[in-house]
Amino acid sequence: MGLFSFWKTKNEIEYYPGGRILNVHLRWNKDTGKIRYYGIYGTRASFNINDVKLIEWNRLNEKQAILILKGDDSVVATFDILPVRVSHNMKQWIESGGTIAAVYDENANEPIPEIDIDREMKVTNTPLLSDEAMDALRKLKELRDLEILTEEEFQAKKKAILDSIV
Repeated sequence: MGLFSFWKTKNEIEYYPGGRILNVHLRWNKDTGKIRYYGIYGTRASFNINDVKLIEWNRLNEKQAILILKGDDSVVATFDILPVRVSHNMKQWIESGGTIAAVYDENANEPIPEIDIDREMKVTNTPLLSDEAMDALRKLKELRDLEILTEEEFQAKKKAILDSIV
């Protein structure tokens, strides 16, 4: 528990996609759908997840990328230019409803899944998961956390859910 954890409400989840040293983090209130972003150099953003229709991941160069969250006809939020792995972790966390929280390893050399490692800008547009799919993923995570499902069963069922919406 952190020094200021008492400010976090009971139904908030918090994620540090670049580890605590980078000090970029997201806080998601599951009751209201509000996500707050705390970025580098005091950058802040606040938005409701229900307003987000599209997550655009833009790779700017070999080491940096940016996330842009779009609504029906406007930009809902734009985040800092961050290391590729950090922005990819944020994208996964938001898309999964907070169920996938990759641990940042700045020394990792393996390529990021689903991303071409080339020097040109790469844009990945991903619609958000439906409420039903997000609920199913949350329930699966709970079953895995309670050790009712093995990691292999969890991954297989998660893949089936994600494949059914694509």
